[in-house]
Amino acid sequence: MNMRACAAGKSERTTVGVGEQVTLSFEPKLYDYYRWPTWGHSGGSISPDTVPPNARNDIQYTASSQKNADRVMANFDNGGIGTLTLTTTFTVKEPTGYDSSTKPTSPYCYGSGTVAAGMSLGVVIAPTDVSFKGVTIYEVGRDASGLTGWFAAHGAPSHIGNGADLPISLGCDNSWTDPAFGYASSFAPGWSVGNEGGSFTWQIPVDWQVGAGTRHRITGWTQRFDLTSGGTVTVTKFGHSADRARGDNCSTLR
Repeated sequence: MNMRACAAGKSERTTVGVGEQVTLSFEPKLYDYYRWPTWGHSGGSISPDTVPPNARNDIQYTASSQKNADRVMANFDNGGIGTLTLTTTFTVKEPTGYDSSTKPTSPYCYGSGTVAAGMSLGVVIAPTDVSFKGVTIYEVGRDASGLTGWFAAHGAPSHIGNGADLPISLGCDNSWTDPAFGYASSFAPGWSVGNEGGSFTWQIPVDWQVGAGTRHRITGWTQRFDLTSGGTVTVTKFGHSADRARGDNCSTLR
């Protein structure tokens, strides 16, 4: 039996991500209708899923929305003396957090004198041997913490309303492009060069969800903002940073 899954590791595999879709078929195709199996499942779902099930050469299986051992059964008539069943067992994995392959992909550039820095990051959700194409990620908004310097005296922006709580769709390879940036004009209104610098952090809880199902919490991450009295901004996320002096063109990635 052949299996075609989203491109994460080998396409023919029995370890899958929550909500992942896999097409199971017989190749070469069984052209004789009377030899086609009927299909069943335990855990997850199959499509089409009719009662009684239609005989067909192929079926689309969707993994459970939480870790599980799903089974898909192809049932063949044994010449009128019972049924022969071919069972495929799938190990279903849940997201655990971001992967070490996460890295900056491009720096953000600004006009001279602008006090800002930023970068795009290619974020990958682990584990990477399955696909979480069917998963939606949410950065859960929280107020800033760890305020120092200027921000301790004047406050810092909350993550709520600044990119948090929006659905993030993942690709077949469990990735998305994450923008991480900061403008002094927006996160430190009233600040000017020569004033005290400072820093603050967004502690970011992270939820994942399959379809409209239950949300589940995984290991989150942080986003930190630093501002010097001279107007150098540093934004740090996923263990990487972008920093830029106000006279520079583009941010420097580290």
